[in-house]
Amino acid sequence: LDEKFNSEETPAGWEVIDNVGYGVEWRFDDPGGRGNLTPGGAGAFANVDGDNGGFYPVDSELLSPVINLSGLGGLKLKFETDLLIYPYYSAEVADVDVSVDGGSNWTNAFRRTEAQGNFNSSVDVPLPMLDGQPQARIRFHYYDAYFDYWWQVDNVKLGVAGETPNPDFAE
Repeated sequence: LDEKFNSEETPAGWEVIDNVGYGVEWRFDDPGGRGNLTPGGAGAFANVDGDNGGFYPVDSELLSPVINLSGLGGLKLKFETDLLIYPYYSAEVADVDVSVDGGSNWTNAFRRTEAQGNFNSSVDVPLPMLDGQPQARIRFHYYDAYFDYWWQVDNVKLGVAGETPNPDFAE
C-alpha cells in the first residue's frame, strides 16, 4: 500500500464513511483552504475538518482497500499527520485501526486524543498482527469531535520493515 492522496477524489479502492450523517467526513479537496500541513506536506492530502464543517458532530472513517499480505511479515505502517485539537468542546479521538477480516472487526494500532494535544509528525506503527493476513485493511477513524479543528493524513505506506530497496522501511 502506497497512497499519496494526489487527487481531490477518493482514491480507487478506498472508502469514506460518515457515521453520523452530517457530511463532515474525510475529503481530499481541502474544503477549509488550509493547505497540506503534514510534515514535508505538499499537494493533496486526506483530511476531516470539523472546524470547516460547522457545529456538527464528527465521526468519519477512511478505509483502505483490502490488502493481501500472505507470506509477508514484519509489517509497518508509515504516514504523515497533522492533528489540530480544539481543547474546549469535546474529547476528540484520532485512531488508526487494523482489520484481518476485511473490515468486519477492528483492532486499534495507534491513538491520539484531545488530552495529548496537537500532533504534527511522521508516524511509524509496527503491525505484527497483520503478518501473513490475506484480508488486511487499515482505517483512519476521527470521532467524538464537535466543531473541533482537523486531522490531516498523507503519504500512507504499508510495507515490510527493513525491506530493500524501499528506503521508507529501513530500520
